[in-house]
Amino acid sequence: SFCKRTIEPIKSYISDNTLFIYDSSAINNHLLDKIKDQIKNYVAVPAQAIAKEKYSIKAVNMIMLGALTTHLKEISYSEVENQTIKEFEKKIAKNPQIKDININALKEGINIAEKFDQSKSEFKGIDKKEIQGTFEDDKKKWIRFPEYCKGCALCIVRCPVKALQFSQDSGFLGNPLPIVDINKCISCGKCMEICPDGAIKLEKK
Repeated sequence: SFCKRTIEPIKSYISDNTLFIYDSSAINNHLLDKIKDQIKNYVAVPAQAIAKEKYSIKAVNMIMLGALTTHLKEISYSEVENQTIKEFEKKIAKNPQIKDININALKEGINIAEKFDQSKSEFKGIDKKEIQGTFEDDKKKWIRFPEYCKGCALCIVRCPVKALQFSQDSGFLGNPLPIVDINKCISCGKCMEICPDGAIKLEKK
């Protein structure tokens, strides 16, 4: 998926021969409208919705990789599967279920892409959803910026009073966004300091 700050770079790479593969359950329609006139060929994959329902939000990329694999004729499925298993080798050793989740998600993406019929699927995403960004009380205001957060969880780990946790809201990469319990927050600012992407701002009143 992408956010408004990536629209312009994407537009510069689009030609009549471009195949645009996108997550139709994560991209807002108002963003797609900005490039709609340039897109001739596309594959809509509801990756985020499927990942949340059947696997884990972390499986989004595997579903999209499967869809991409379908159209990379010079790369065989077995190569992608073997490389995937190799990539997750250490994690699979600790939890064998990780292999099934990732391979099944990969196959899911392939299946969607192979069956996709552009003539029967409109080029669209989701209606814009306003994600709450500001949480405040009479002493402080905690702000999150979904367009910057990549879900690394450093803020959650760093919080000394465990005021942060992941929410059900998703960021531009399909990652869960952190949320604050404003009543627990002590305004120390460590979450803001540790965030590598400037996705959190804390203001004291």
